[in-house]
Parts: sequence; structure tokens; C-alpha cells
Amino acid sequence: MRQAHLLISAVTIAAAAFAVAGCGSNGGSGSASPPPATTSAPPEASGSGEHFTNADWSTVESDPDAHKGASMVLTGKVFQIERDQTGIYVQMWADAKNSDENTIVGISDPSFTVNEQDLIKVRGTVKGKFSGQNGFGADVSAAIVLADTVTKVSPLALRSAAITSAKAEAWTYSGITIHPWRVEWAADETRVFLKVSNNSSAPLSVYGSSAHMIADGQQFDATYSTNDYPDISSDLQPSASTSGVIVFPAMDANAAEVKLTVEASSENSDIGEYGQLKPTWTWTR
Repeated sequence: MRQAHLLISAVTIAAAAFAVAGCGSNGGSGSASPPPATTSAPPEASGSGEHFTNADWSTVESDPDAHKGASMVLTGKVFQIERDQTGIYVQMWADAKNSDENTIVGISDPSFTVNEQDLIKVRGTVKGKFSGQNGFGADVSAAIVLADTVTKVSPLALRSAAITSAKAEAWTYSGITIHPWRVEWAADETRVFLKVSNNSSAPLSVYGSSAHMIADGQQFDATYSTNDYPDISSDLQPSASTSGVIVFPAMDANAAEVKLTVEASSENSDIGEYGQLKPTWTWTR
């Protein structure tokens, strides 16, 4: 159930996660040195024999108490945090793309660094259901899990599975290299993983938003993704490089011919057509 406007208070999260999940102290309130990006606690044995992931987490969300003791692996987006001397307690959206499937995670390492909007991958155990009220007095509920390990992950971890993929050769001209090193066709989008290196003597502009693909004669323009994939830097200085993902709408993964065109512009008008570059790659099946 979507609860974006019904957030549980941070203090309530901490109390619920501590009491139900049984987070233990690690013997301190933190460290002066920067904490690691991954934290772990001794694994807790699961008695149910069940295992859940993002694909079927809605089953747990519908009745967390029925799945106590099940093991789980979830990737989600953090939207609220509470800390104390014994641990960290976060709310995250297990369905990060739709801000849905509110889940409370108890982390028994108070030194772990996590911030709102971070994406984390959690391995742990289902501890049951939290029921209470938010700051507006509305009834809310959420599954509670106790983390064995927590790792920060890239937005790429949330991308949908690729139906098929392809690679391409790097294109190089006058010290400028543009390389769509991987293309993925998924059910909800098409992703181009692009790296650009500017080893020329002039600044280079790369227009990811102007890229386009043509699949069996039908053109698709670059679009926006809710996954916050890394962007291509549009202004690239000499001896610099950039990499990121250009997203297109979903298209036929079995198209007989697909063309990709990326636009760039050099401040050196002697490069390309008065500084304009439009390399194109073609895949045939």
C-alpha cells in the first residue's frame, strides 16, 4: 500500500525497530574515522525456510507477521532515518521507482553512514509487522526487517532486467572518442551506456538529450528516467572524460535494424562539420 503521505515519525521507527527487530549494541556510538560503505551483523537463523526479494516483497507487505523468520534481499530507497547508540533505523521504499512498499530496516551498526535518498541493498530477516500512527494521527503499517548486511548501491541496481543487449566499437576522431559500450533493451526502457573522452585541444559539448535511435524505421528520442542514472557531462574540457546512461523509450528488442546517433560539438570548428559531430552505430539481426 502506498504511504508516501503517511510517514511514521522517526522516533516511532526507532522504538519499533529496536523492540521488534531486537537490534543489539555494537559497544559504542560511532567512530571518529569515516565509516565503511558496507556494514554487517551476525546472521540470524531463519526458521520459516522462505526467502523474498523485490520481485515478491508485496507478499510480505500484505502480511508481515505470516512470514516472520523468512530471509530476504531487498534494494530500496531510504526516505527517513533515526539513529541512537545501538543502531540505525530507516524507512525505505522497497519499490523505489514508485515510492511504494514502505519497509522499516533495523541496522545494528550505529557507525554505518546512510542518508535520505540513498539506495541500499539489505540482506536480513523478516521480523513482523509494525502498526501505529504517523504525525498526522493516521494509522500506518509496515514490514520490519533486521539487517544482517547493508550495502550502498548505484541507481543502476534498480534497472529492469534486459531482454537483450549489444555492444559497439568506440568511435574516435581528432582525439575525441565516443563509445556506446553497452545497449540494453528492457520491457520498460532502452538504455545506452556511453563513455566520452576528449583528448583534443578544445572543449567539447555532448548532447545526451539530442541522441536518437531508429528501430526498423521508427525513431525514438532520448527521454527522462525516474531511476536517477548517472548523466553524461554536457561540457567536457580537454583531457577529461565522462560516462553515464542515456535512456530511450521501450522499443522492439528484436528489431532487424537499430541505429544510434549521438551528437557532440567541439569549439574547434576544424573538427567534423564546423565542429559538429554525429557518429552513428548500426546493429542488425
